This record gives sequence, C-alpha cells and structure tokens, in this order.
Amino acid sequence: MIRILKLKLRGGTSYQGQWVVFICPGDKLLVPSLVVAARAWKSKFIIGDGTNMYDFTYVENVAHVHVCAERALTSDGSASKRAAGEAYFITNMEPIKFWEFMSLILVELGPRIKILASIAKMVERTYSV
Repeated sequence: MIRILKLKLRGGTSYQGQWVVFICPGDKLLVPSLVVAARAWKSKFIIGDGTNMYDFTYVENVAHVHVCAERALTSDGSASKRAAGEAYFITNMEPIKFWEFMSLILVELGPRIKILASIAKMVERTYSV
C-alpha cells in the first residue's frame, strides 16, 4: 500500500487579519499598477481607517517553503509525521499598513509640481515662524 503524505501551504490569503501578497524582483503587476493608479490620482483618498495590514512576501521565500515542505514529507521519522496533514501560512512576518507601503511608493515617485522660488520662500517663512 502506498502512503501519500500531504500538507497545505497557504499564501496570498488573509493571515491573522493581514493580507499576504507575493512579490518578486522585476514585478510587472503589483507595483506598476499602484504607480499607474497614483499618477492618475486614484490613490488620493484612504478608504476606511487606513489600518489594513499587508505582508509582501518575497517569492524566493515562498519557493524555499515548498522545498522545506517536500523535504519534511519525504524524510524518515518525526519530521514527516509532524508536517503531514498540517496547514502552513507563508508570510515574511513583516506586516505593514497598506497605505504606509503606498506612501513609500509615492515618495519615491516624487512630486512633479513646479513652484516659483518666490512663492516657495514665502511659504517657508510662513511655516518657520
């Protein structure tokens, strides 16, 4: 009789009230779509209380978890017994508020507004008082 051991690896879902999102170098979907939305002024309002948490999990960490799971299931002894039948959430354990993450992107995009030096100096004097 062949015995098949299995476990569940969960990612890209909600974990402890935060969303887990996989991200990789050269990402052509997540960050570019956020940049397009920001440039189109679609990100100027925070919907809700702004405390929604995300964990952007590096894709190589996700691959590493799969390798570890395979090794655990194919090992002899207690590791395979402990791992089999369990569910594991894949996360970097580095949650960040979504709008804080979005702010980091917006800061890197930088402002594209040109202001006359005389107006900028007047504003600076007003706020330095």
